[in-house]
Amino acid sequence: MKRVLIYTERSNQLNLYINDKKSKHVVMGEIILFTSTINILSESYSCLIVKSLQEFVKNDIDVIYYIVDYITLPKVKHMILNEKNLKKVFLFCYWGRHCIRDEWTHNNLGLPLDQILVPFPNLVNTFIGFYVTPCKEIIIKYNLSIGLLWCKEYWHVDEALLGFFEERNIPFYATCKTSINFKNIYNVGLLDRLEYQRMLKEMKFVLGFGSPPQGPTIIEALFNQTFIICPSNQLHASHIGNPNIIITDGKSHEEILYIICQICNGSLRFDENFIPMEYSWNQHKQRVSQIFHL
Repeated sequence: MKRVLIYTERSNQLNLYINDKKSKHVVMGEIILFTSTINILSESYSCLIVKSLQEFVKNDIDVIYYIVDYITLPKVKHMILNEKNLKKVFLFCYWGRHCIRDEWTHNNLGLPLDQILVPFPNLVNTFIGFYVTPCKEIIIKYNLSIGLLWCKEYWHVDEALLGFFEERNIPFYATCKTSINFKNIYNVGLLDRLEYQRMLKEMKFVLGFGSPPQGPTIIEALFNQTFIICPSNQLHASHIGNPNIIITDGKSHEEILYIICQICNGSLRFDENFIPMEYSWNQHKQRVSQIFHL
């Protein structure tokens, strides 16, 4: 079977996520991006993730495609960026346009910009995206099915806004790996991906504060028919205008509370017509098939 050789700076995290879906750790967007495509490629090719340059050299045999990131490509470009292999090399970059800064341009990396694969559409690179499998079962586990704070670390949160909600005894859940010292917040810690999907399904909305930006949670929440409330800088440009995403730019604490009340009492209803189906398994597989000629 033809081999796809994958060499990324996050090889250890990628292997951990692929081999142990129950592991409770922070799953970065880059890992979701790589994993979604690897799962589809594995149906047709043998996919091998290597952790070092030495492993890369050792396994550079009968390779049909190379998948790298902007950190590992400079280490191996002298071996693979030649007339024979150029069209077989793809660089995965979660941040899209940020992967084409001066030091990473076509001239320096030697890679055509359309061979840089990104999770969200832009005018420069190739949109490959990822897929989301929405949670179909609802297990009422989180009794206060109101809102989820979108944060991985405590420093992501807006303390003033959370203090405003604490004074009014408005409860939230959080899946933060560090403690959050507000009496109205129930931090369940890190969850595995399946449990995180279940939580999103039960929540009425996700509240973001600006960081982390452009995470997979945007798409996962929408697929689970959960509103998103956050600043515009937490979104990709392609998400702006979705009626299920409410932007908090310029809004006071009272205005944000009013939006939450509208969602919780049913005055605002989720519009299923704006679930981004380009992140479904079928549409993602179509793009992967087209790019990798499956």
